[in-house]
Amino acid sequence: MWPDRMSINVNIRDDYYIDGSVPAGKTQETIIHLVDNSLSLVFEKECIEYLASHISGLAGLGGASFVTRFYDSTTDPARTVSRLAEEPGQFQRWEIEVSNLSHADRSLLLDYLEKETLSFRGIPFNFHYSS
Repeated sequence: MWPDRMSINVNIRDDYYIDGSVPAGKTQETIIHLVDNSLSLVFEKECIEYLASHISGLAGLGGASFVTRFYDSTTDPARTVSRLAEEPGQFQRWEIEVSNLSHADRSLLLDYLEKETLSFRGIPFNFHYSS
């Protein structure tokens, strides 16, 4: 059974350097993920795969690459130093990791997603951006 809801909230989160000043060996990183923790991982994976199929081939996004992955914060050394898996703030989710997406291209992507009015199993996506 799929969730009974008005929309599926999606966050596009970045941790950017200023365009044109990315240090050698570093990349612009953007993560696209669902916001609602009450969704099953199966439903979340299907939503993320659906979104990835719509955005990974978009023309005009420079040299951006899109990778769908499962992220478990309990296995991320940057998040688990002296933390227990049961502690608040630990999570698992499906997400799209985007590399080398400039600020301008991120704006184009967000505009595209909002104009397309994408939905999954009849539930519309609602896109947000955070930095």
